[in-house]
Amino acid sequence: MMAGNNMRPAAILRLFAVVTFLAPLLGLFGILRLATMAMIPAAEDPLYDVGEDGTKVSLRSAWKELQLSEVPELFRSRLATWTYAFVPILLVFSHFLICMAIWKKCRAKFSSLEALYTFICPPLFPDWEDYYRWGKSEDMLESWRRSKAALACHIILHSAENLILCMPIVLLKIVATRRTSAMADKSFALLPLEAASVGVIDGLLAGSVVLHAVVIPALQALLAFLYFKFGHAWSRALKAREAKSQKTSESTTSNESTSVG
Repeated sequence: MMAGNNMRPAAILRLFAVVTFLAPLLGLFGILRLATMAMIPAAEDPLYDVGEDGTKVSLRSAWKELQLSEVPELFRSRLATWTYAFVPILLVFSHFLICMAIWKKCRAKFSSLEALYTFICPPLFPDWEDYYRWGKSEDMLESWRRSKAALACHIILHSAENLILCMPIVLLKIVATRRTSAMADKSFALLPLEAASVGVIDGLLAGSVVLHAVVIPALQALLAFLYFKFGHAWSRALKAREAKSQKTSESTTSNESTSVG
């Protein structure tokens, strides 16, 4: 049950990362209203400004400089195209390679089914018991130390991948900031729908960074620690070995103090 509790937040977070990655492309959550509103031409054409030479500038001509011809124009760049074309492929290959490097120290075989599982959440099955039973470490506490290091690597890998999936939102935030600045320079205020669109972009970006970098990794580490320490079938043996090691350490320290005295 503890293992399932560890999987749920990671799976939900991975789904959230994928949705965030696709949001600018599909216009989810009304995120492209800033662009759709920019496609609407000026309905009226009153006087907008008068130049230093007396030239009159109409509202329609001033807005035409900011008006977009289509929604993708707001998000069109080579970097955005490369992000959607290559980031998913690079993430898949790099995930497999890094997982293989981690698992070589823990397991003799790299199961494709287990590898698929690691795309969803950091795995709990390559645990300290594997190190101990399969001869990767002769000491139980050393096995526990290596297991924690392997799990930490998987959690960091997942967090990094989820943050990389935020690239389209970061790019859209940059473009939206430039857009709003250009409108402010010409004294155009954001309409309510445009302001809501900017708010959604800010919320997705801030929420993604906080969740991917801080909240969920800490929760995953805590749940995994509780599972291995209290929910694992061998947890009693591990705690007994830790207690024995602590007594040995205390006894050694006491003997050294006595000999010095």
